[in-house]
Amino acid sequence: MIIAGLPVVHGDHFHIGEVVVASRHATGLRNPSVWLALERKGFVRYSADRAVLTPLGIAYDTGLRDAILHLGGH
Repeated sequence: MIIAGLPVVHGDHFHIGEVVVASRHATGLRNPSVWLALERKGFVRYSADRAVLTPLGIAYDTGLRDAILHLGGH
C-alpha cells in the first residue's frame, strides 16, 4: 500500500474516503521524523514524496481505530 499524498485539512478535520479524522489525531503526519521512526520499526519504507506500508505496518493494530476514524459527513 502506497501513501503518495496526504489529505488536506479543513477546519479541525480531514477526509480519507468516507472516513473523517480529527486533525488533533494526526499531528505527526507531515513530520519526517515520525515517518523515519515508523521506518525503523519496519512499518513503512519512507521517502520524501511517499511512504510504502509494509505487511507489518498494514497488520499492526493500534487499538485506536474506533477512537480516530469516524464514518459520516458533516
